[in-house]
Amino acid sequence: RSVFFANLKETAASTALIYVVIIGASIFSYAITLSTLPQIIIESIESWGLQPLLIIFMLEIMYIILGSIFDTVAAMVITIPFVFPLITGMGYDPIWWGIINVVVMEMGMITPPIGLNVFVMHGMTKNVPLTTIYKGIGPFLVSDIVRLIILTLFPILTLWLPKTMGLM
Repeated sequence: RSVFFANLKETAASTALIYVVIIGASIFSYAITLSTLPQIIIESIESWGLQPLLIIFMLEIMYIILGSIFDTVAAMVITIPFVFPLITGMGYDPIWWGIINVVVMEMGMITPPIGLNVFVMHGMTKNVPLTTIYKGIGPFLVSDIVRLIILTLFPILTLWLPKTMGLM
């Protein structure tokens, strides 16, 4: 019985921490949106004259790095006000970007040197060294990179299921 309450207390503390991060990120995102900063950033990036696909790859790398350092939801809530207008302004489908966004954030969760899910795995299997876990992640990262390249270069594959289901 005491183990149950100890676990309940630990779960409540973890959940509260997650909500504090999400609430803080939401407030920050709202404040940034009220300012003209997103528009200034978008105009600055567009003035560079880069190809849209290059901007997409740069954003994907940024999200992989953010996903390896921050909580996924917090990173997305903070960056969407900047990134979403840029994506739609370049003519990309918002659903396609949402799927890409989830894929790259998931990749970040297992990307060394931080990769939060690596530490979750290590916490669950304390007898397995961290180096072994990092070595085991290699094939998954390679397949994720291949998947990301395919989904980025061929948006029709990403949007096939939503279109087939009549959601678009």
